Amino acid sequence: MSVDKQQIAEFTEFLIKELKLDFPYLPEKVVEILGGGKIIYDENENGIDGYIKKIDNKSFEIHLNEKFKGKTRERFTIAHELGHLFLHMGYLTDKEKWENIPYDNSIISFTDKSIYADSAFYRKDDNYSNEENEANEFAACFLMPEDKFRNIAKENYSNKTKTYKIEPIAEYFKVSLHATSNRGKWLGLFAW
Repeated sequence: MSVDKQQIAEFTEFLIKELKLDFPYLPEKVVEILGGGKIIYDENENGIDGYIKKIDNKSFEIHLNEKFKGKTRERFTIAHELGHLFLHMGYLTDKEKWENIPYDNSIISFTDKSIYADSAFYRKDDNYSNEENEANEFAACFLMPEDKFRNIAKENYSNKTKTYKIEPIAEYFKVSLHATSNRGKWLGLFAW
């Protein structure tokens, strides 16, 4: 079942409000507040940035590749995995879905059913599934809420050159230039 962009935006707004988060919204703080999760850095020979795994009926782990190339990418990856947690695994949002995900505390393998095996494990040539796109949308909405993004983008628009200065926008939201550019494009502010 697909979740549309508006539903994702509304859910991230609800989450920020319910958890009483202060800007900049820190995905690792969400993991901490939920109390049932932890972030683990480990070596990942498959070359993926991260994955999420159900540990038991109350907890989960977000595994991050220890060879990360920057804090901004790490923040986006944690937020992305939280998107899978809420939208696709049903954690605190769909009890039946969450309970039907098996769990296993044994050594992790990418065929392990307790790992949320989205298309990140199988994609080639940037061919993303709906679930990957939804998790990316969740991360973008969480880290760069639309109203804030539009305001900061407006502050960084040059009437002279008719362009946006991407770097200060990315710095404000503590995300990569790539994530900032994509968010601006999807919101119809930046040219494709």
